[in-house]
Amino acid sequence: MMIIQPPFLISGDTIGVMAPSSRIARADIDCAKSFLEERGYGVFIHPQTYLHADDDPATQYAGTVQEKVSALHDLAANSDIKAVFFASGGQRAMHMLDHIDYTLIAQNPKIYMGFSDNTSLVNAISAKSGLVTYHGPTFKRLLKNPQADFNLRLLSGLEKSIPLEGATTLKNGTAEGTLFGGNLA
Repeated sequence: MMIIQPPFLISGDTIGVMAPSSRIARADIDCAKSFLEERGYGVFIHPQTYLHADDDPATQYAGTVQEKVSALHDLAANSDIKAVFFASGGQRAMHMLDHIDYTLIAQNPKIYMGFSDNTSLVNAISAKSGLVTYHGPTFKRLLKNPQADFNLRLLSGLEKSIPLEGATTLKNGTAEGTLFGGNLA
């Protein structure tokens, strides 16, 4: 399978947001949206993201599998959306995997970013479409991530490497290959 590198973000691009896992509170949506807008990006919050946003915090899910897959497909097909940030982690993203149109995603390359429960989603998109995806902060976590601006520079191609001060090398050398990100939680 050919590896597809999505275009880098540029100022003025629109970032789409959908919730493949747990619900996200409206206040968190508004704060993260403002954070990105202050940095020159447009932000489109898919209506699915607001499902259960105002519910009791004990309500976990951000819609049915079909509602989530439909939101993902809407953002994938929208040529105005240059990146898709997953709203939050939580649970149930893996239920989407068998229902995703990976050809649609491959034919409309853009940045997809998330972590935690979304790891299954970004890795499935990479494995089944060939698209490079990003294991990085969810939309909700942007405000709590001291590296958020650095992450945006990486997605914009303004940073080419990640400094690893204080890292311990087990074996010196170089390597080439395909890297799949993830977390062990």
